[in-house]
Amino acid sequence: MKLDDARITILANDGEVKIELKDAKSSVTFARVSMTAEQFVRALSRTSYCDCNCEVFGLEKIGKQHENKTFEFEIPKFEYNERQKKTAEIAKTVCPDGWLPDTYFGSKDSFFEKDGKFYARCTIRRWI
Repeated sequence: MKLDDARITILANDGEVKIELKDAKSSVTFARVSMTAEQFVRALSRTSYCDCNCEVFGLEKIGKQHENKTFEFEIPKFEYNERQKKTAEIAKTVCPDGWLPDTYFGSKDSFFEKDGKFYARCTIRRWI
């Protein structure tokens, strides 16, 4: 697969170099490589097959268009200290098919009341 809209980030600090690869279309970072400074210098000197640590993920989203929107849903009234955790569980069950909910409910707009009912608001995402 060829990516026409890929991005790379190279960060060097404290004797370690971190490289991230991101598909701009899907807004997904799909690879992270970490190397010691010595390994990185070896790679820059055109040595082949240098050792590194590599993590690859999110490949099923690569090349797809990222969409997101706000999703509001009704919830029961929870005790304050348990509402974020329980609301995250509910969000996963009421989210429309094909979408994934962001389960962060720590912002001031995450919860609201309308017509005597309690609601939660989050961002949902999909890749098509």
